[in-house]
Amino acid sequence: MSETTYSIKEVSEQVGWSIHMLRYYEKEGLLPPIARDDKGYRCYSEANLGLILFLERLRMTGMGISQMRVYVQLYQDRHIDEKALLPERIKLLRDHRESVLAQIDVLRHNLEAIEYKIELYETELEELENHGEPQTT
Repeated sequence: MSETTYSIKEVSEQVGWSIHMLRYYEKEGLLPPIARDDKGYRCYSEANLGLILFLERLRMTGMGISQMRVYVQLYQDRHIDEKALLPERIKLLRDHRESVLAQIDVLRHNLEAIEYKIELYETELEELENHGEPQTT
């Protein structure tokens, strides 16, 4: 029984990346060399797809390409010495988690300011609808 593979078009549709972006990630070393069929077309494995989906999460949370490249290298080299490389992957992801948590705090603070303004403007609208004078600017 052979492993399920996906064309570049199928991966593009599943992940939401353009074909150009998939090729770019491969060229930049963010993806391992993708297997090819007898016609030379890329054949993405389940493992490739899983890595791409995780890289998308890292990208969406602000991890830069250089950091992603380090993660991918540590991931690809795991067969060399998993015991030595696993702590490095953990540290990289923990550091990134801290960055994401800081982003969330900033977003939460900004959301509070937006919610405050909404409440202020809703109060102003109520006053205007009741023929009163607005109290804010």
